[in-house]
Amino acid sequence: ATDGNVFWFDGTSFILFDKQQDWIQRQINSIEKLEDGTILLGDDKGITMYEKRSEGFKKKAALLTGKRVEQIFRDSNGVWVSTDRGLYHYASTEAFKNQVLNKIYLPNKSIAAITSMGNKKYWISSDTVYKLDGNYLNTYDQSKGLLSSGGAIYYDAQGITWFASAQGL
Repeated sequence: ATDGNVFWFDGTSFILFDKQQDWIQRQINSIEKLEDGTILLGDDKGITMYEKRSEGFKKKAALLTGKRVEQIFRDSNGVWVSTDRGLYHYASTEAFKNQVLNKIYLPNKSIAAITSMGNKKYWISSDTVYKLDGNYLNTYDQSKGLLSSGGAIYYDAQGITWFASAQGL
């Protein structure tokens, strides 16, 4: 994430991603690349989608406008978008590009992050921590030892889940 533009490394140096766009001169919270090369930029006003073209990238669409996007996450189960109004799930990249929403989880919550544990199991960070297992959503809070919530989450190859918060890991 950046606070003043998006840069990319071309193998030799860092260059501005899109010199023609003034709007991009604000904080970008999340960047995701789809299988077809499409780039998604998430910020406090939604998602901007750039299509890959032979001559570079071209701004294609503004999606989820009016929602603060914290994270865009893609896995084998689709595209997930953490927003200030819930966790949006799209069943596939094509469903996302066509805005065919599968489900909104926790629609009244501000979602900070999501990470996958595989097998359709996810950790979700919000005002507390949630574990999504298939269709079941379990809540973990201070009564279960959680010190703080609302930060980044990382699930590593050894099966350990890391929770970052204002109080540390």
